[in-house]
Amino acid sequence: MRPRRTSVMVLALAVALVLGGFADTAYASTGKQMQGQGTGSIKCPLAPALPATINMNLFLNKGSVGGSFQIIGGMAFVVQGSATAGQIRDNNTFSMSGIVSFTNCLGATSPTTFTLDGDCGAMAPVDFKAADGTTAAFIANVACA
Repeated sequence: MRPRRTSVMVLALAVALVLGGFADTAYASTGKQMQGQGTGSIKCPLAPALPATINMNLFLNKGSVGGSFQIIGGMAFVVQGSATAGQIRDNNTFSMSGIVSFTNCLGATSPTTFTLDGDCGAMAPVDFKAADGTTAAFIANVACA
């Protein structure tokens, strides 16, 4: 009788660990949000790097994702888009991906896909990459909750 009880306990523990791992990655961001702004630089595909600012937000609740970003480079370039996926991990880091809906960066195209990820907190690094070759890096104040 003892080996069967041990086997059941081991099986229950294994199931809990597996399901717990899925819950952590799939639902850890439920009811979370990120909001941030910062300064840095943007590099358009056919232009030199320019000073830039970013404003961004991400909202995650029960499997739904909302969020957006806007990058203004110099006094000429604007890149903006919306999130279709995202994560906020332990209020320490965030990532979001989605569609660039507008860009006037030289050599860039829209719509295209993007990724935006970084740390939460003051003076946090944030990186932006679009499939058209546009890249940007910022130091931002990012609040994650």
